[in-house]
Amino acid sequence: MRSSTFSTTVTTLLLAVIGGALAPSLRAQGATLLGRVTDPSGSVLTSAQVTATHESTQAATATTTNAEGYYALPSLPVGRYLLAVQMTGFSVERRSGLLLQVGQTVRADFELKLGEVTSSVDVAAELPVVQSETSSVGAVVETRQILGVPLNGRSLFSLLALAPGVQGAGTNTSIGGGPRNQFNNFTVDGTTNNDVISGRLEGAFPSLDTVAEFEVINVNASAEHGRGGAQIKVITKSGGNSFHGSLYEYNRNREFAARNFFAATNPPFNRNEFGGSIGGPVLLPKLYNGKNRTFFFIQLRRLAGTLTASEFADCTHGGAAIGRFFRSRPADHRPVGERHTIP
Repeated sequence: MRSSTFSTTVTTLLLAVIGGALAPSLRAQGATLLGRVTDPSGSVLTSAQVTATHESTQAATATTTNAEGYYALPSLPVGRYLLAVQMTGFSVERRSGLLLQVGQTVRADFELKLGEVTSSVDVAAELPVVQSETSSVGAVVETRQILGVPLNGRSLFSLLALAPGVQGAGTNTSIGGGPRNQFNNFTVDGTTNNDVISGRLEGAFPSLDTVAEFEVINVNASAEHGRGGAQIKVITKSGGNSFHGSLYEYNRNREFAARNFFAATNPPFNRNEFGGSIGGPVLLPKLYNGKNRTFFFIQLRRLAGTLTASEFADCTHGGAAIGRFFRSRPADHRPVGERHTIP
């Protein structure tokens, strides 16, 4: 046996959203909101203004209905929204708490009531149980599930099994009954993250504490993804108007681990993974107030510990026929130097 020390790694993620300049790249894997606006008689309303406001950042995205009363707001960042529709001669209708997840296409139709623009109708939004606007089949894994599942090694790939149709574990995974992972597509915030040599899901993947949610599409992924059959789409966390953060420590050691059946003793083992994160608006006293405009998110992670590896060699040599055996060879391949005779 031999002892070695884990290399210490420090991973820092800084995600800043400055106005709308970085919006296209950050929204590449967002959600789509669409629907139709009509009056009480069922006639379509043309040029009605539809505004979706992100409740965390207050970032607003607006559009107007076309000649057939339809609207579409593509590539929205994930999160909860306040959706408002207004038109001259009709009351404003608002729907709050509309949750949009990665890759979703959500339909929200409106029927505006006659009245003044100063009057409004406020309702709590409810998502449809069935996503009827897309034929893709998959599942979204949220932050609560990501951080709540105990994992050996805390790898994002170990969480793929939470989605239906996933077989295997780690980077060698089959999704939807298809071939192995070199035919899957792994993206982070819209950027391809596949290993360029093997094609496997072995690119640089973020720490679990930086992941907001991810989606696994195993059947009928749309053409916009471009590559692969199954899709794994990861969205990382970002800052908002309120400060939020976390501190964590995960430890594994031999005191709580069972002895290997073939080992004489329980070898030294200690693994510590600890760190923290913080996100919020960029505030520079007397210089700049970034609320509703500029946000940041930083995560610090460190991994350290001691690992003992065991290796067991095949000892069926010529002397085994007369009952002579050697002990298991250490992991560094040094000779044991001691021989036992079994009657």
